[in-house]
Amino acid sequence: MSRGLMVVPDHPRSHEPPGEFDEVRRLLHAERSGAVRTYELRRCGGTVTATRGRPERRFAARTTTTLAPAAAAAFLERQVAALQARGARLLIDGALFPIAERRFKALPGIEPEVASEVARNLRAHRRKFAMLGKLQWAAGDDWDLLLWSLVRAGRVQPHRDVELWMLLGDAALEADAITVMDLLTKLVDLPGLYRARRYDEYAEAMPGGDAAAESLLWSAYLDEPGHVDARASELPPPMQLGLWLIRACAGERVPAAAAERIAAWLRARPRPFTPLEARAGDAFVKLDVPELLRRIDRARLPAAQ
Repeated sequence: MSRGLMVVPDHPRSHEPPGEFDEVRRLLHAERSGAVRTYELRRCGGTVTATRGRPERRFAARTTTTLAPAAAAAFLERQVAALQARGARLLIDGALFPIAERRFKALPGIEPEVASEVARNLRAHRRKFAMLGKLQWAAGDDWDLLLWSLVRAGRVQPHRDVELWMLLGDAALEADAITVMDLLTKLVDLPGLYRARRYDEYAEAMPGGDAAAESLLWSAYLDEPGHVDARASELPPPMQLGLWLIRACAGERVPAAAAERIAAWLRARPRPFTPLEARAGDAFVKLDVPELLRRIDRARLPAAQ
């Protein structure tokens, strides 16, 4: 028996009808914070794909588990039973998830005084894991939603605290384009933010940005590319080149001048163990540098444009 895991973002509301031999279970779970999670468990032969998202969020996390077919059927039922034991509600066959466009400014299940205490602690703590612990104390699995609600409400300032900034990068799947662009346009000196906390090295994960900036900009572009494009000129110039890398990963065409600069940047940073996430039609793939360079070359716009 073998098991393989792969996690990529996906669109939770893109309804893919079951194949002839697919088994599909959809569940809704209202968390103690008042937010709702959606779960889809799909078995095709020996492969079980679990997709976790939210009605108000465009992209979700997908985990694929491969087992022997008989074991996969039992695994599917165990996963459903475990979610139901936690309070998730199984939808009737063929039922789709609800659609909600509202994002939380404040989580309805979190008391205002608790949110205020968490915000104070995030401003006072100096270490990422201490911040995470406080968020989890207040919101459990919804710590990422609570963090974003505090950022959107202006209660914390991640662009001024590198530990909080990195934690926000870990919560990138909850990112929205408006908030991310508000933050990125304020990042005047990201390497300086690292130096202020006496980090020995600032690692660029994309032109003009670290791993958190890359994750946040990628999530923002997937969330609402039009908003990101409309505000691209507000980004620091090096990050504007980084945005072209994000666009290339999303399958967009790249101007020749930008393509040459991106290619030079990528060749100088081969990223052998951290391939970039990219979009291939309706699917998501991991591309190493040679593959990404070939994609950029194929999608290059003529110099005159």
